[in-house]
Amino acid sequence: MPHLWTAQTIRFEGEIDAWARAKIHATGASYLVNNGHVTIQPGIFSFHNFTVSDEKDGDGTVNGTLQHTHLKNLRYNFDVEAKRLLVLNQPPNVDLPFYATAYGTGHMALKGAPNNLQIDLNMHPEKGTVFTYTVNSPDNFTNVPFIRFAERNDSVQSSSRLSFEKQKPTKAPKDSTESSSTNIRMNMLFDVTPDATIKVVMDEKTGDAITVHGNGPIRVNYYNKGNFNMYGTYTVENGTYKMSIQNVIRKDFSFTQGSRIIFNGDPYQGDLNMQAVYAINSASLADLNIGRNFSTNTTRVNCLLNFHGKYRTQK
Repeated sequence: MPHLWTAQTIRFEGEIDAWARAKIHATGASYLVNNGHVTIQPGIFSFHNFTVSDEKDGDGTVNGTLQHTHLKNLRYNFDVEAKRLLVLNQPPNVDLPFYATAYGTGHMALKGAPNNLQIDLNMHPEKGTVFTYTVNSPDNFTNVPFIRFAERNDSVQSSSRLSFEKQKPTKAPKDSTESSSTNIRMNMLFDVTPDATIKVVMDEKTGDAITVHGNGPIRVNYYNKGNFNMYGTYTVENGTYKMSIQNVIRKDFSFTQGSRIIFNGDPYQGDLNMQAVYAINSASLADLNIGRNFSTNTTRVNCLLNFHGKYRTQK
């Protein structure tokens, strides 16, 4: 009787040099992986000193293991030491409050099994990193204004407050991570420097947005079927606020150095203590009615815009 070979009876052993192209769908980053060595033993493939590179000349070194039970029940554990490597390439998505293109130097770990993926990042962001945080879903930007204007007699507390009320997205894309059967957890620690750009978009259609460069450790925890949390104090080095009033008047305010954003979990409950300045080089003094001698004079005036309180209910 001929002998029947099955996966349970086959033992894989040996060594091989290999290369591959890979994409991590959870981060959106694609890589070329080569110049590495694989040791094959029963129940485990060990990957040694693979070189990983992206399309922007970032690189790193990969080591890890792929364990299996007769080529089933796969479990993997990979460590990446990166140097200016693309680590996030997320496009806008109504299910995510952020999207990013991030290049980093530091450590990345990927661990997983069927239907489970955990990504741990401990990175120093490099130049070219842009982290964009959307206050509301793209389909609902115009329904919730960033600044509400009030008449002189209206209550300041009820009408002139800056609003960040979050609304439900109207429709999620078919490839949404939330609808995925895979549980994705991402733990990211960024030692942010002014090389990275952080944007807060209030109204995508009018261009209402804050763009800042600054310093501070920021920790982000994301679960595709649960919470998105941010922690840390971000101190602004420089930045601008592009303000649009009724989509007619547009002014660019510059943030003063030392302005702060403090995250303590829910990013919509972040604390802001920020000041922005818009300079008018020649404001007329005639409206002040301080005398005929000043009626034709002009002077430089700094218009100050202060941000205080929570994201949802700023003043």
